[in-house]
Amino acid sequence: MSTPIRPPMPELSRSVKAKVQRGILHIDTLEAAVIDWAKNGTHVVHHTSRDGRTFEVELRVSSPPPIDEWGTMFGDAIHNLRSALDAWMWEKANELSSVPINPHDVQFPVSKDGDAWRKWRRRMKPYIDEALIQGLRVSQPHLVTVEGQNALLGLHNLDNIDKHRAFHDIRVLPKAVDKINFTLNGPRGPGNDFRLESGVIPAETGGVLLKIEFDKPPLDIELSKHFTWETAFETDAGIHNTSESLRVFAKAAQRYPLIAEYKAAEIRANGGSEVPESDDDTTDDDDREK
Repeated sequence: MSTPIRPPMPELSRSVKAKVQRGILHIDTLEAAVIDWAKNGTHVVHHTSRDGRTFEVELRVSSPPPIDEWGTMFGDAIHNLRSALDAWMWEKANELSSVPINPHDVQFPVSKDGDAWRKWRRRMKPYIDEALIQGLRVSQPHLVTVEGQNALLGLHNLDNIDKHRAFHDIRVLPKAVDKINFTLNGPRGPGNDFRLESGVIPAETGGVLLKIEFDKPPLDIELSKHFTWETAFETDAGIHNTSESLRVFAKAAQRYPLIAEYKAAEIRANGGSEVPESDDDTTDDDDREK
């Protein structure tokens, strides 16, 4: 039995890398803008009750966050990362096709189900070989067994929202107060305890972020004046941290084309041993990659 040939790892072209880097630049710019706003447009104030038993940490906002501007930055990052995938697909079609290409046919596949995959495959089959089709198939969202383990669908959906509906509504949330230290006046127990309340406050107006109430005044207490803000966006799946999600999408825009290209090169190097799908194949709905 012959040893399978392992092809060298592929690399992205300059143009695809440039689109990814442009997306990352938008991410960096958005993160810097949030930090700058937090530094110059907000500050912390501490309040102590007259009896020394209640302490509050208030976030005051002197300049509301420019969430519309940040929403467009987020959309620009998403669009550049999604377009990097399509740019790679266009390069592959031009590299492999022996017939004129209809630009409307060429798009990096993001298939929610087997039917969507088969439609994409029929459009692209005249332009690329079966090896690359199989290479692209392995990363399709409808074949992923663990929810949340494929970033293609999230990136694709967010790009469609930004292009066809409206810019993304960015939320700004106080993440945490860094440090709270205090010493109770005696052993903790009934009549000598404390209660801590915290909540989400609107970044546009500020408010009380944290409240600590003691049964007896503490011997000492230290409340940090440092805090962090995080930006987030909402989808049907919940609320997501903006920076963390964009970094995941940036990796996906580079990783998935390389997976497809390596898989295709491996199939070609080993004589195309993969079994091609038929156009009317219906196994994609349930035949998930393990």
